Amino acid sequence: LVWHGHLCPDERRAFILDLCGPDQRLGSEGTRSFALSSRKTRGGALEPFLFRSYDLGACAQSKAKALAGTSRALLWQAVEATSAAPTMFPRCVSWGRERFLDGMLIANDPTLFALREARTIWPNRPIGTVLSLGTGDASPTADDSAEARRLRKIRQAVQAISPSAKYYRFQPVLEQHDCSPFEHDEKRLRQMEDATRRAFRAGNRDLLAALRSSRGQQQRAGRARPRMRRPDAA
Repeated sequence: LVWHGHLCPDERRAFILDLCGPDQRLGSEGTRSFALSSRKTRGGALEPFLFRSYDLGACAQSKAKALAGTSRALLWQAVEATSAAPTMFPRCVSWGRERFLDGMLIANDPTLFALREARTIWPNRPIGTVLSLGTGDASPTADDSAEARRLRKIRQAVQAISPSAKYYRFQPVLEQHDCSPFEHDEKRLRQMEDATRRAFRAGNRDLLAALRSSRGQQQRAGRARPRMRRPDAA
């Protein structure tokens, strides 16, 4: 860590290329999505950088300053940039000349960035449902904990942006209290998967309510949205 600045030998690229392929584009015609990374500004501060599956310039309706990002990267470049966890792996230069790190340095929970991005694309459309999925915790979130206070702030931000919005947070409780970020034991990993499945089954009612709410919002928006003719069909 002292000599190299990171703990793990960085062999991610070969694995990522094998997984994603060298030519697959990040862009998609499906649901708009982004992956959050971080980069240094000229002043030395960190700022968010979004690897988008969509061209923001083509769909943004707001003139407000958008978050920095790109939709021109390849999929493997986005995966490498957003998996460069500090102290574990070095900063990567997979896209352009800049060096990127995992977005956890900016926000381990990117909900607020998703809200800002939605406001940039649809400044006047109410937000129906915000569904936030956690990666697991060793114990239930106590009401007076820092995590509970953080979630309350996010809920308040959601309500401030769109008072009619519904916010759902799902955080599975894992049984392995001594789990390491370097965990590679297959048995323990399967136990974590099983604990996650049980947690989602236990919260199945809330999850179904969130999905039904989101689906209903999409259907109503689809009925209200005017049909647009494709330019090449004119």
